[in-house]
Amino acid sequence: MKYCSKCGSQNPNEFNFCAKCGNSIEDAEIKPEETYEIADAIAAPTAEQKVKASKTGIAALILSIIGFLTAFIKVGLVLDIIAVALGIISLIQSKKKPSKKSLPIAGIIIAACSLILSLGLIWESVASIFNIGRSDATVAADNLIMEIGEVTLDSTDKIKQAEDAVSALSENEKDRLKYEKVLEKAKNEYTDLQAEEVENKISAIGEVTLDSDGAISDARNAFDNSTDEVKNLVSNSQVLSDAEKTLSQLRTANVENMIAKIGEVTLDSEAAVNEAQSEYDKLLDEDKQKVSNASTLSAATAKLKELKLSSVIGKLTTETDKVQGATFYKPQCMPEYADIRCYILPYIGKDTNNTWLRMDIHYTGDSWVFFKSIEVVADGTHYSKNFNYFDVNHSNSGGVVWEWIDTEVGNRDIEMLKAIANSNETIVRYKGDAYTYDLTVTSSDKQGIKDVLTAYEAMK
Repeated sequence: MKYCSKCGSQNPNEFNFCAKCGNSIEDAEIKPEETYEIADAIAAPTAEQKVKASKTGIAALILSIIGFLTAFIKVGLVLDIIAVALGIISLIQSKKKPSKKSLPIAGIIIAACSLILSLGLIWESVASIFNIGRSDATVAADNLIMEIGEVTLDSTDKIKQAEDAVSALSENEKDRLKYEKVLEKAKNEYTDLQAEEVENKISAIGEVTLDSDGAISDARNAFDNSTDEVKNLVSNSQVLSDAEKTLSQLRTANVENMIAKIGEVTLDSEAAVNEAQSEYDKLLDEDKQKVSNASTLSAATAKLKELKLSSVIGKLTTETDKVQGATFYKPQCMPEYADIRCYILPYIGKDTNNTWLRMDIHYTGDSWVFFKSIEVVADGTHYSKNFNYFDVNHSNSGGVVWEWIDTEVGNRDIEMLKAIANSNETIVRYKGDAYTYDLTVTSSDKQGIKDVLTAYEAMK
């Protein structure tokens, strides 16, 4: 038998070419044992090669697994590439041994999957960085979210702007947001800060006294103006409710004591009656019903009005208009005729159903002012009142002119009249377009104003 020097195959002696590989064996005289050794050496890997192939395959598999687990960072991509390379090398080393190919093949498959994942994540990062596939509205919303920064109680506007921007996005645009979780975290932090602020206001109430009204009102307003989410986080809301209850009890008891101290009502009781009435008026309706001697206060108030009216009515001039069915009460210092002097004095009108207050403003002089307004300065405090020019009356006789208006009195006017009555000095300036006249209010007119206002308060 001839043995091929190339592949080691046996051939009949008459063959000049190897039947297996076609190599020329015409002159071949190779011993059988030598041919076998060569063929085996060529066909089969050595033990060292087998060990290397096995180790390379294992390394490829391990690196591919690590690369898959770290696909979200750059090192994962590097490990995947190395795992693929090692897997290919291991396949080459174990090409004659199918049983040795499973490890490198598995490593290559896992590494390939990991590479696809890594490249996908890298693309997503690149797209995110350069806003690829994101609308301008989405990018703007993300920017507003990041502008929130450190969350404080002053972050209201920034959070609101970010929320509004996100709400305006379509569902597809919302899916492309990068910082939606940042916004949620900011909102939660802001809610926690609000709840903490309310808790601090409630804690600041401390021991409840009659002076705790401001602190309790502040805490109540803060709590009531909070969202339901914030309210649910406030841990000491019951403390606020208990404080309000305690304050209500204290205020009710205080009013009852003030009423009890009034005693017999005289003109000197005015301060005590007014103070008790003022504190009673501050109570909530439900607390007013708890005042056991509220009727005593009502009787004292009515008695005081009666005494005040009796004391002052004799100082007023009374005129009855039977046609109109009304009675008018004027200060005794008010001139009977319009052309006597300058003055500003109130008077009362009263009929069966109503009591009202009006005011006469008179100017008398030797030249016209044609006033359309007055400016009053009572101990440095300024007041002013404007009129329609055609509502002001004008007349003259014997070289004397007079201008006057009879006008209704509002709350601001009552404040002005009280200031005049209680002032050390009051100057009234009658103002026209070209002329003015200044009047210094006399003490008798101040007393007349005071008498009319006292009577008006008693008659109401």
